[in-house]
Amino acid sequence: MRFIVDLYRWLVLLGIGCLLIGVVYAGLKIATAEGDFGPFTGVYVAIAFAVFIGIVLAFGLTAAFISIHDRHCELVDELRRMRESLQSHGDQ
Repeated sequence: MRFIVDLYRWLVLLGIGCLLIGVVYAGLKIATAEGDFGPFTGVYVAIAFAVFIGIVLAFGLTAAFISIHDRHCELVDELRRMRESLQSHGDQ
């Protein structure tokens, strides 16, 4: 199970990284494009803003899931130590 969680974590971070690279690339292409994009500038800005908000939310969501999972692992380890302690006291 730990492998699946770690794999999912890295896949999400890879996806966020690719999305971030794509946003920067598209922004540079639009900024250096020749021609008149006047009527569409607002649309490009709105799309870029929406993607940026999505990236920020994805980072936050990923961080929350990772934190919850790590805390869960710590709690399970603590419960295992408690069980071992109780078993060792019961054997005496």
